[in-house]
Amino acid sequence: MASPKKLRLLQLAGAALPRDGSELYFEVGTFQGKSLIAAMRGHAHARAVACDNFSLFDDPHEPRNQKALEANLRDYGLEHRVTFFNRDFRDVIQDWPSLGLPPVGCYFYDGAHDEDSQYRGIRDAEPLLADEALVLVDDWRFAPDSDSRAEAGTRRAMAACPRTSRPAQRRLGTMVERPRRARVQKKARPNRIRQPVTARPKDPACP
Repeated sequence: MASPKKLRLLQLAGAALPRDGSELYFEVGTFQGKSLIAAMRGHAHARAVACDNFSLFDDPHEPRNQKALEANLRDYGLEHRVTFFNRDFRDVIQDWPSLGLPPVGCYFYDGAHDEDSQYRGIRDAEPLLADEALVLVDDWRFAPDSDSRAEAGTRRAMAACPRTSRPAQRRLGTMVERPRRARVQKKARPNRIRQPVTARPKDPACP
C-alpha cells in the first residue's frame, strides 16, 4: 500500500529527472498505477517505462488490473508519457537496449521481494542506470505478513555491481515509516457539577 509519504517521495524523484528527456523513470510492480502517477504527475518533462505481469493479482484471462491502470493513466492525462509492458521485469530489462530507450534516472522496484527476485531486479537493472541515478526499493524491512527479503537481495546486488561494489561509489539511505500508534482512549472524567453559590444577604450587624 502506497502511503502519502511514499507518494511524496516519488513525486520529488520524478521532479529530479532531467528536463531534456535524456533519462527515464522506470518502475517495476506498477499494479493500478498509484506510485507511477505520483512520480509523473505535475512533471510535463518526465517520461516513464513501467512493467507488471500481475501474476499475484490477476486472472490471465481477465486482466482487470491492467484495465484499471490504463484507465487511471487516461484520467491523469499520462497515457502518452508512459510506456507499459505486461511482462516479467527480467524480459523488459533484457530487451531494453533493443528498444532504444534512454538511461534510467530514477528506478523504483516494487516487484517480487523474495531474495532472488530482488537481487535480479537490482543487479540486472544496474547497466541501465544513468551515471547518477536514484534507486528506490519498497518493502525494505522484513515483515512476517509479506516475507520481504528486499534488504538482503538489494545488498547482495550492490556488492555484485561494479559501480556500487565500492563504498565511495554508492550512497544507501533508508526511509523507515513507523507504524502509527493506536490512539489510547482517555477515560471520560465524571462531570463535576458545581453547586450553585447562593449569595446571602449581609448581616447589618457585621462591619
